[in-house]
Amino acid sequence: MKKPSKDLMRYRIGDSVEVHSKEEGFVGSFYAAKVVDVSKNSHVLVEYKTLLTDDESKWLREMVHVSEVRPSPPQLQVSKFNLWDIVDAFDNEGWWAGRISSIAEYKYYACFDGGDRKGLDDDEIPYQKRRRLIDEYKYYVYFPSSQNAIAYPFSRLRLHQEWKNGNWVVPSGSSSCLH
Repeated sequence: MKKPSKDLMRYRIGDSVEVHSKEEGFVGSFYAAKVVDVSKNSHVLVEYKTLLTDDESKWLREMVHVSEVRPSPPQLQVSKFNLWDIVDAFDNEGWWAGRISSIAEYKYYACFDGGDRKGLDDDEIPYQKRRRLIDEYKYYVYFPSSQNAIAYPFSRLRLHQEWKNGNWVVPSGSSSCLH
């Protein structure tokens, strides 16, 4: 009797994983999914967490080879990114690897009316209480595959990690401020 592969034994129903796309135009991207079923022929059935079926009525399910699947990476707490850091940017419902090529240090504010002001006029509420910082930095990420640099807010970036020999590794060259 043939033993199941070590890769297949690693995944269980309900595991959070990421699936590597090999489709043209999506090569190098990873999509969050959960394992729905494990087959005996080195495949797992996954249900994507961000991709819908063509009719958009439910989450897309797909049978993929275990070589296209990796566990979800741990969330590393980063206070900021530095120039040339290798990051993953969340775009088009998946994670794409690139490098920070430029940092724009702008401060974006939104003004609020103060909510329940109990009859106060705007000029009676201090300006500082009506103004909220909503974004401080725009990080430009360069993607070698498309040769494009695209701006992202901090909230749509994560430090890039690679799954090697059963462990998560931060590539050398990333100098971000880890908490």
